[in-house]
Amino acid sequence: MEEEFLKAQISNLLMTQGQIAIKLCRELIIHTSDHRCNPCPKTWQWYQKSCYYFATNEEKTWSNSRKNCMDKNSTLVKIDSLEEKDFLKSQPFPKFSFFWLGLSWDPSGRSWLWEDGSVPSPFLFGTKEYAQTNGSKRCAYFQKGNVYLSRCSAEISWVCEKTAALVKIDDLD
Repeated sequence: MEEEFLKAQISNLLMTQGQIAIKLCRELIIHTSDHRCNPCPKTWQWYQKSCYYFATNEEKTWSNSRKNCMDKNSTLVKIDSLEEKDFLKSQPFPKFSFFWLGLSWDPSGRSWLWEDGSVPSPFLFGTKEYAQTNGSKRCAYFQKGNVYLSRCSAEISWVCEKTAALVKIDDLD
């Protein structure tokens, strides 16, 4: 019984240590953007558990944007939460008002799907826009907090997303 209690305490301490390491790393990055504790590659932005690459100076079709993300070992951005939606909406890019999402129409399943095959949450987006499927508008983009549909051949900016690496305590020195 005592051994189980000690294991639980150690587990809690390790979890707390990890949370403190993440907080400290975020502070270090604010003051030194290229600090070695950063769990994201250079030119990527860290938010919660993901790294984001904002392709603001280029425009590509949905397929070419998707390929660009795959070449970076990532996917077009998938919005999982209201916090992530607000984070993306708040990005201070003047020219960068809209970008491709990893959301497209699956004609075989007759539904909208993220690149990982999951269905978008109705709590994140109003379903009005993407419930109205139009044969030529099969790809989704994000603008000022809303999802809109477009022809996949349109050329616009995009955002790639990948899971952030673990923050290592050794890298906090």
